[in-house]
Amino acid sequence: MTERNANCFTRLDAISQAHVESYDAFIQYGLSRVVRNFEPLSISMNSLDSLTFQLQDIKIGKPTATCPDARYTTCTTPKECRENATTYTAPISVVLSWSLNGSSTRTFPPFKLCDVPIMVGSQLCSLRGANEETLLKLGEEKHELGGYFIIGGIERVIRLLIQQRRHYVMALRRGSFCSRGTRFTEYATTIRCVDECERSSTVRAHYLSDGSISVALTLGRQEIFLPVALVLRALSDLSDYELQQRVLRGVVAAGKVELGYAQESLEKIFCESSRATTRADSLEFIGSMFSTNFNIQTATSLEIGEHILSRCLFVHLRASGAKLDLLVFMVNKLLSLVSGNCKEDNPDSLVHQEVLLPGFLIQNVLHEKLNEAMVRIKVDLDKSLLAVSHGSFVDCLEHAVVSSMRRVDIGRQLEYFLATGNLISKSGLGLSQTSGFTIVAEKLNYLRYISHFRSIHRGAYFAELRTTTVRKLLPESWGFLCPVHTPDGSPCGLLNHMTLSCQVSTGLCSFTQSSDTLISLIRDSILSRCVLMHLEDASDVPVIPVLVDGIVLGYIANGDIWEAEAAIRHQKITSAIMKELEIGLLPDSEISGAYPCLAIFSTSSRLMRPVHNNDAGCPEMIGTMEQNNIRISLLMDDAIFDRQRARYSELTPCHILSIVASLTPWSDFNQSPRNMYQCQMAKQTMGIPSHCFLNRSDTKLYRLHTPQRPIALTTKYDECDIDSYPLGTNAVVAVLSHTGYDMEDAMIVNKSAVERGFAHARLYKTEVLQTRPSELFQQPSRVRGSQDLHLDGLPNIGQRLKPSEVLYSAFDSVSGSFRQLKLKGTDECVIDKVKRFGCDKGGEAEKVSITFRYDRNPVIGDKFSSRHGQKGVLSFLWPDEALPYVERSGVRPDVLINPHAFPSRMTIGMLVESLASKAGTLMGMFIDASPFQAQTQNPLDVHGNYLRTLGYNHTGTETMVNGLTGETFEVDIYIGLVYYQRLRHMVSDKFQVRSTGPVNSLTKQPVKGRKSGGGVRFGEMERDSLLAHGAAYLLRDRLHTSSDTHLCSVCTVCGSLISTISGAKTTENLKTSTHLTQCQICETKDSIDSVALPYVFKYLVAELAAMNIQLKVSMT
Repeated sequence: MTERNANCFTRLDAISQAHVESYDAFIQYGLSRVVRNFEPLSISMNSLDSLTFQLQDIKIGKPTATCPDARYTTCTTPKECRENATTYTAPISVVLSWSLNGSSTRTFPPFKLCDVPIMVGSQLCSLRGANEETLLKLGEEKHELGGYFIIGGIERVIRLLIQQRRHYVMALRRGSFCSRGTRFTEYATTIRCVDECERSSTVRAHYLSDGSISVALTLGRQEIFLPVALVLRALSDLSDYELQQRVLRGVVAAGKVELGYAQESLEKIFCESSRATTRADSLEFIGSMFSTNFNIQTATSLEIGEHILSRCLFVHLRASGAKLDLLVFMVNKLLSLVSGNCKEDNPDSLVHQEVLLPGFLIQNVLHEKLNEAMVRIKVDLDKSLLAVSHGSFVDCLEHAVVSSMRRVDIGRQLEYFLATGNLISKSGLGLSQTSGFTIVAEKLNYLRYISHFRSIHRGAYFAELRTTTVRKLLPESWGFLCPVHTPDGSPCGLLNHMTLSCQVSTGLCSFTQSSDTLISLIRDSILSRCVLMHLEDASDVPVIPVLVDGIVLGYIANGDIWEAEAAIRHQKITSAIMKELEIGLLPDSEISGAYPCLAIFSTSSRLMRPVHNNDAGCPEMIGTMEQNNIRISLLMDDAIFDRQRARYSELTPCHILSIVASLTPWSDFNQSPRNMYQCQMAKQTMGIPSHCFLNRSDTKLYRLHTPQRPIALTTKYDECDIDSYPLGTNAVVAVLSHTGYDMEDAMIVNKSAVERGFAHARLYKTEVLQTRPSELFQQPSRVRGSQDLHLDGLPNIGQRLKPSEVLYSAFDSVSGSFRQLKLKGTDECVIDKVKRFGCDKGGEAEKVSITFRYDRNPVIGDKFSSRHGQKGVLSFLWPDEALPYVERSGVRPDVLINPHAFPSRMTIGMLVESLASKAGTLMGMFIDASPFQAQTQNPLDVHGNYLRTLGYNHTGTETMVNGLTGETFEVDIYIGLVYYQRLRHMVSDKFQVRSTGPVNSLTKQPVKGRKSGGGVRFGEMERDSLLAHGAAYLLRDRLHTSSDTHLCSVCTVCGSLISTISGAKTTENLKTSTHLTQCQICETKDSIDSVALPYVFKYLVAELAAMNIQLKVSMT
């Protein structure tokens, strides 16, 4: 979170801020850290000579495009990549150094490795820093958010994925731990460590049934287990007794483990691992156990052991002493869990989770691919016969190295990862899934588009679980994840959305400041009010450990912990480099049962949100862990909370909702599932998705002709600039059961309103067409149906096409013939855009992008919805003169809905909107419909009084007259204005009708699919229904006559269906040619009869015969 957004949480650039800033951090800091952490690559040329390579620098340039003949490169823009269906890339250059036999280091000239995809809106993008005028000239949106990649002309977004919180020790109880070995129990402590290159590894300490402890490390994709005493000895030069006493002091320091139990456990642990008693012996023993995992011939067991502890154990720490302290803390928490003095942590709670950011994921993928490229150098040079004594050795070496690294083609692998979301990795990158990392940033409407950047997914692995534990909405998510913006169905609870004010920390302060500086500030803050003790001094009084990003800083007396927390929090507010600090205080409490500690975090990927600090009088960013232990009042005016003064207040109660959910008027009056449905339907609504239709080549776009600003709207409507991309129309809605055409969810619409333009829309479809290698687009002469085409063989812009008319014509230079393609589908369309790109020289294929425009005015069967989850289907276009009308004003409603839609669904917010919008219309003003205002003013009373003042009924009802009979209805009808949305689900896209058509060549049954002209499947359950009703003839018609009916020749002697062969010249009518059919088994023609059977039955008989199973048919 940058300072520019700390006080403005609803700026549009904050929507994609986490994506853009994480990618900027990868470019600005991540690349240099990747270079710094690359180990030298040594290659033995022969018995005497050896080469050493070292990665010196990596740079990514500005996005460029190469001309077809590769004579020059030009700067490219995202608009060009979308139109040309190309990838928005930039060149990546690498600098390598090498030395021969340890001599002086020499450096290769920088060379271009490949082109890698870059993020739109990042510091490498050509749109960065452009004002609105410049963006419009470049063919972009006025409010270009960025945060996505353009792959093959398609915008794709990397999903935000939930990960375990880094650098925090969690206590777990899982039955699956017992399956790791015979002595393993369900108890373990685990920590996820992340190094400065954002590479993660997990370390676990397992409690065994005999009282010992095993440490689990990840080596590649393999899990290895080491006795904890062996690891402790490998981290310290102390003697066995001194080490045991130090561990004992750490275990009993927090007072959660009894001294006797700790001594007994440690004696078992150290006695069991007596094979190596010194640090060197322990390292050699570890190295000898796993030496086969390393392809290092010259390394000793001692070096391999040091390498394992350095790269696999607490990778975020460098010093062995810091690793020893953290391991002691893990053992302490594990023994506390086993003894029942602390409870296990909930891994599904947001307190113990963070977010995997796109920039850091790309950094990890690039790091691994660069490592593969370096290994490829070794493989290729081992195969080559490069002679050191050769005169052109340096030139040959440079050529070989550059060729080897380019052969890996990192750019293509990154492009494949972004295009498919599938991760191909040898190490797995410490992730629990290999697919589902990216999604298409669809622009069906504005809300759907921005929701892609605010969504957080739990992971593909959890979608397969049959438990509901991971899907539950926990109270710890308050203010961070929206409680209603999650889809119904299989992704429910797994795909969530961040609230309006929630942001993801990108850790920019940790990049610009060293960890020593931060630790020094925290230490000074603590020492200003209390004593920070070392482990040796913490034996007399109960103490609580202090951890900073997984580093055990020291111990504080239990009574001074609140003073220390207050001192650090004061420093957080006053210091600029500590704005993103998260102070998680877990006090020693029997109620929570959590292990007591003061955990401080400053790294990236943490969810944070603003609250008002009542003491400081300014907003403060808090994290998920510190929210649990601070008092936050719901309203700014509340000074007393639970009989104690609240230190914090919510800026507004609406901050618990996402952007989409915060647009629902009076959502606090509705049933929660209806608000969930609205969040989904708002993203399926027709509106204005973009302002640059001429420059867009999306596969499918919807455009509403006459959108309006709602009369009842929330405060977030204008903050998010929804007026630039409106999504619906204000309609006069009467709640009336009329003529039966509005039963259930059906709705009657005024025909005259539709004729005046109500809910008129257009559908834009873009199709990319490609010629064959030897073809060119060209208009044929004297070919029927091609007179309306342009001279280049393509349709004219604005040309109206009907189904089966010629779409384009291409000339084949090899055969000298023309090939025509006709318009598919059943709808008439207009050619909106024709974009021609590609190369038309050298026999290469040409590409052309054609955008079709379809008029989609409302018809019977189209779907509508209010903003309260009240969806309905247009059932009848009623003439205006026959509709009921208001007696006093003559107003006729645009929509009639059934009153039975309200009692069971309890969408009271829609009734309030109808009344309030009616009052707002009469008074000529917009109504504030923000939720959670009923405590101060009831909207029904406020707007009801407005109506009473204007001479209307304060309940919102009117006396109406039946338009058919002219009689007044006996009761008043509830009528007002409601903002209606037209959904993208239309009959024109879904209706499926077929009499005859294509059939499957194997089974002779109708094919499936609307695009293929197939039929609607009559399945097993439909068959059971007809059987239950006894509709035998209807069943025969559906499953036989209208499906794969077939007249089959049967031998009445042997009963075979497949041995009869017809000798007739024509097989159109087997009844007239049965005398020519002969059974090959009986060798007779007289016993042949014809019977109507499903063709698939004959196919089954043939399949069984192939397995040597004979099926006979008896003719009776």
